[in-house]
Amino acid sequence: MTAGERYVVAGAALAVGLVIGWTLMATRTLDRASPFAQPIAATTGGGPAGGSILWVMSVGVSRYANSELNLEFANADAIAMADALRDAAKRGPYREVRTLVLTDEQVTRQSIIEGLSRFLGQAGPDDVALLFVAGHGVRDLASGSYYFLPNPATADNLLGDGLRMSDFDEMLRIVRRNVRSVIVMLDTCHA
Repeated sequence: MTAGERYVVAGAALAVGLVIGWTLMATRTLDRASPFAQPIAATTGGGPAGGSILWVMSVGVSRYANSELNLEFANADAIAMADALRDAAKRGPYREVRTLVLTDEQVTRQSIIEGLSRFLGQAGPDDVALLFVAGHGVRDLASGSYYFLPNPATADNLLGDGLRMSDFDEMLRIVRRNVRSVIVMLDTCHA
């Protein structure tokens, strides 16, 4: 897939995600501070005074510890997706957009789990949480389980360093209990 085709796919996914999120969210005001988000998240205001917060966690791995696994666009896609959502949401119903972007060496099993629990876990009942993940995805032939490959993961350490879909599901179920809606976009094989 060419870079242009990837941008078309990303743009379409963005449009669908925003439509779904805007359709499902409420317009009540949620007024609370988030001291945790400051060190790891960029915060952008500019939306309406009364609206929800869009929480975006965007993850992309192009450079792996094992260079044979390297990809070309996953890290750039994660950055572009966060930027596009932040820019589009400024004109939409969100009063604020908070982003956490993890790329390449920042992407470990632990950093993803912490981002889901600590960053997206701050979202409130009127907020929308969005998770974008780009990189390698593999299916373990022995168990049939799907794994996302963070930076240090390989076929040899898949069970310890890979992130199994059931772990994603569990964390997203916890986030889902606290927010208006959750949007998940996976740009991986076997997703």
